[in-house]
Amino acid sequence: MAKLFYGHIKNNTHHMHYYRTGGVKPPLVLIHGLADSGLCWSRVALELEPEYDLIMVDLRGHGLSGGGDDISALDASVSDIFELIQSLELGKVILVGHSLGANIAALTARRFPDMVLGLVLEDPPWFSDDTMGSAPDADAIAAGWIEHYKRWKSMSYEALYGLLNKLQPAWDDDDKRQWIKAKQQLRREFINYVEPQPFNWKPVIATMKTRTLILAGNPDKGGLLSMEAIEVIHKQWKAARIVAMPEAGHNVRRDDPQKYLGEMKNFLQGFPVKNGGFR
Repeated sequence: MAKLFYGHIKNNTHHMHYYRTGGVKPPLVLIHGLADSGLCWSRVALELEPEYDLIMVDLRGHGLSGGGDDISALDASVSDIFELIQSLELGKVILVGHSLGANIAALTARRFPDMVLGLVLEDPPWFSDDTMGSAPDADAIAAGWIEHYKRWKSMSYEALYGLLNKLQPAWDDDDKRQWIKAKQQLRREFINYVEPQPFNWKPVIATMKTRTLILAGNPDKGGLLSMEAIEVIHKQWKAARIVAMPEAGHNVRRDDPQKYLGEMKNFLQGFPVKNGGFR
């Protein structure tokens, strides 16, 4: 990457930090998943920077961003993305989101359809009704994740690297470094607000018309996009294309970066460009 700028957007409750490659190019806003950070998109940015202006955000409670009063609220994060696009005068954008970031990207596109031309959703965690579980089950799962995050945050870099190297030995070293750094930066107040209830994706799909690429991880390897969601998308979201990623789990771009980038580049080429921006 030739250059990487950084900055932040302030409002009355918190500041939102971002990284940007810059240049007079069509803008892509990249939204990371839970407990990651903007820099977890570094390898994607390196590949796409020659043709696109990439803005990689740190969500509330993550990376170098502040917390705010609604540190874990999806609606607050949607408003943050909207404010970022407006403040940086990006015009029309394509949003790229992973996991939690995919939920935020989809909600932003539904709320601001004239601003969001397209979506790239990396394994959105859209569960089927029969696997969502009861509220007590959801609470127990959330409590388990909270303990994971607390433990990771308390571990040294070396210990986390050793753990990750056992879990994901095939990941690129830069992906490993940024994953570890993001866990250590995660704000403790955010950890305590992990949302126990699954994302209600059906109303989003029912009204969505945005052109979208969905990269679905293999359920046998940890992919979270359910078959029920895939069937509903095929029936109702005519502008969406789902690509199965058999060699990848939930972390599609880390597990199979070559196929991920190939599919993404092909999708992006379908959007006309004029005067350095999307038309």
